Amino acid sequence: IMKFAEERFGNVKTVKTFCREQQEVAAFDGKLDEALQIGYKETRARAIFFGLTGFCGNFIIISVLYYGGTLVLQDSLTIGALTAFMLYAGYVAISMNGLSNFYSQLNKGIGASERIWEILDRECSIPIDKGVVPMDKPVGEVGFQNVFFSFPTRPESAVLTDFSLNLIPGTTTAVVGRSGSGKTTIALLMLRLYDPQGGKVHLDGNDLRTVNPQWLRN
Repeated sequence: IMKFAEERFGNVKTVKTFCREQQEVAAFDGKLDEALQIGYKETRARAIFFGLTGFCGNFIIISVLYYGGTLVLQDSLTIGALTAFMLYAGYVAISMNGLSNFYSQLNKGIGASERIWEILDRECSIPIDKGVVPMDKPVGEVGFQNVFFSFPTRPESAVLTDFSLNLIPGTTTAVVGRSGSGKTTIALLMLRLYDPQGGKVHLDGNDLRTVNPQWLRN
């Protein structure tokens, strides 16, 4: 929830520019409801689990007290021995309660570790230091050919649609547009911080998808 809210508040200008306040509020309500349902499930599971363990511990104590009291009345057991058994039963109940808490924390740790390993095992879609390193010194001609692009977090909102542009070395080109029209996105694609979903971005005729990102940015 915090990640979702932080992303929306961090890009509040973009949200307001595209008049998506109501949609984002509805999406946040959905996230809250999802978290609430998960909380309900966790509460029910914890109630059942701790209720059963508590019942078992108390049942052991009551059983020992009942059976031990019967033996004391029959002079088959001394009060001291019954007291010792009661202490042992109490230790068992406390141990069971400790095991239940340990099991609950263990499940939380397993769930958190699964998320951590999922992030660590994720493969980067754009390699860090792989690809072709052109032998010739770059001239600096950059071209966009029928580029289609939308950010991975908002695939339904196209930022660039069939966009084409040629940047000639030694010339000055101004890209002008309203906020959210894709000006910054053009620079991000030139640095290959993202790859377009369609079309091609090239440097001196070399498709940036094949070029080593480290060489490109240096």
